[in-house]
Amino acid sequence: MNGGGPLLDRRTTLALGLATSLPAGMASAAAAGPSLMDDVRHYAALGPHRTGTPGNLATLDWVEARLGAAGFAVARQPVRYADHDVARATVATGAVQLEGIVQRPACPTGPAGVSAPLVLADEPVGPARLAGKIAVIRLPYARHSSILEGRTARAVKAALAAGCVGLVLVTRGPSGEALALNAPLEHPVSAVPTLVIAPRDAGPIITAAARGDAGRIVVEGQAITASSANIVAQRRGQGRAIIVTTPLSGWFGCAGERGSGIAAFLHVAPLLARRYPDADLHFAGLVGHEREYVGGDAYVGAHAPPPDQVRLWVHLGAGFAARDWHEVADGVLAPLPAADAQRYLLAPEAWLGTLRPMLAALPGYQQPYPATIENSAGEARHFMERGYRNMVATIGAHRLHHARTDDATAVDPASLEASWTGWSRALLALIDRHAT
Repeated sequence: MNGGGPLLDRRTTLALGLATSLPAGMASAAAAGPSLMDDVRHYAALGPHRTGTPGNLATLDWVEARLGAAGFAVARQPVRYADHDVARATVATGAVQLEGIVQRPACPTGPAGVSAPLVLADEPVGPARLAGKIAVIRLPYARHSSILEGRTARAVKAALAAGCVGLVLVTRGPSGEALALNAPLEHPVSAVPTLVIAPRDAGPIITAAARGDAGRIVVEGQAITASSANIVAQRRGQGRAIIVTTPLSGWFGCAGERGSGIAAFLHVAPLLARRYPDADLHFAGLVGHEREYVGGDAYVGAHAPPPDQVRLWVHLGAGFAARDWHEVADGVLAPLPAADAQRYLLAPEAWLGTLRPMLAALPGYQQPYPATIENSAGEARHFMERGYRNMVATIGAHRLHHARTDDATAVDPASLEASWTGWSRALLALIDRHAT
């Protein structure tokens, strides 16, 4: 499968550097778009990006300065909500102790934790077996994103209904890592301490749960108020508005998930300002994404013009141009000089004929879909539910989506440049031909 060469897991790839895994000439190709890639690296270096953290607040300053330099009047829309700063999050059985990611909304235990027998609960388990126990749930293999996703939501709901006193979620997926799951501000999981652990490390916990061994979950932390802001920018002009939005927040470094789209966001602002000097342009960088789009809902409720006054809404969602990887074994990835095709572009159905030939060379985007509520996700879905139907949105989930290792190496520079070039040309064509 690998032509006799070594198979690299994610950690080995990072240790060796990507140079040995990329084809000859890649360095010169990447140099063609250094400003885009510099933006990705800068964003990743500021992380983690959870709303209200120092990395998130530094991102606000950076984006505010860039939009101001592009000629926009910039303001901040405060966004605040209850959260926790977590100091310790572990699950243990016998001599084995694993660190995990606390599932929000968090349920602190104090230093003593919650002790109870572990029980496997991949399938619904009745109260007789699960009441008073810690449920261990191996989630289906997927690029996990939210606790509200169907299969995850059903398993969690069943375990809570059966009376478990703790939850351990194993996020099986391409990276083999623990994946942070988005969650709304209020969710029943807040009633019991809940951790997400990596499938590559979960073996001892799963074995213990199969036997019904004793376990303990500890979640220690301090209740805080996550305090941040949406960046709201406008260049006043004539006619109906063009709106461009992208989330700024996320769980960790988020280079492929968020950084590639933020780079496009920062570059399209001066492009539109120059090309359409009389247009009414609105840009917004949104926080609270990881708590099911708190910032997006705040923006559309207070700052977005009414739907009939918007000619086009452009939303840059997750995975705009994240790197693709070969999955060579469980949790073993080898980097590719290409963009992950698990990304989608949505636009009004009447505009798809314009888009297809312009996006033909971009994996995933080459098959655009009608922008409907049913097809959309994330903030874009919320905006469309509010009546904004002239929507052009990108949505994706790459192989390191919501993983701690989603750093700058999760973006291929040449693929980022190609994605930007094709997407921006297509966007200008839509504005010139359709969005009047």
